[in-house]
Amino acid sequence: MMCRRIFDRALMLRNDHNEWPDRMLRPNSQYLTGSTVGLVSASQVGRKVIELLRPFDTTVLVFDPYLTEQEAKNLRVKKVTLMDIFSQSDIVSVHAPLLPNTKSMINRTHFTVLKEGAVFINTSRGGVLDEQALISELETGRISAALDVSIEEPLPKDSLLLSLKNVVVTPHLAGSGFYGYAKIGESAVRALEDFFAGKPVDGAVDFEKYEIIA
Repeated sequence: MMCRRIFDRALMLRNDHNEWPDRMLRPNSQYLTGSTVGLVSASQVGRKVIELLRPFDTTVLVFDPYLTEQEAKNLRVKKVTLMDIFSQSDIVSVHAPLLPNTKSMINRTHFTVLKEGAVFINTSRGGVLDEQALISELETGRISAALDVSIEEPLPKDSLLLSLKNVVVTPHLAGSGFYGYAKIGESAVRALEDFFAGKPVDGAVDFEKYEIIA
């Protein structure tokens, strides 16, 4: 949606039907198909995104200090540094949990190396990045962003994120929907049934990794 500026173009046609896409900024750009997508964290959600990207002929880069080279090979992704994610990707999508060592880990040095026309997506937690640094880069108009989360929720009415035209903000609803809610209920019931039956519980917390999971 962000690569194709669907939100902007739909509003453009609604507000002025005489206007046409070839008169918009960047009518052509690198869309999802054939792009390089950088994922911050190979979390459960991150790994699902990797699966969803496969039909689009993308090159997937992943930053995750806990991802082994063998796991990266199995996932058919390339493990790189956080700076590589931002300097090499057409689209950057964040799926990291908010932990003491991930707070504000994405900062100005990362945003300034994004390609012209790059898309930044955050559906994890607002606190994993320096929000003001993102705003400063968005003000240049070089990049665009889709944000489902922010440091302060709801956003203050005077937040620049709500007025910049190259930003789409949604109210923390990425996990919403009847299907998702049903799956949460099913997994909870199944976990209880397996636990009391003495069976392994799918998705059980590994307490050895408790400090690094959401």
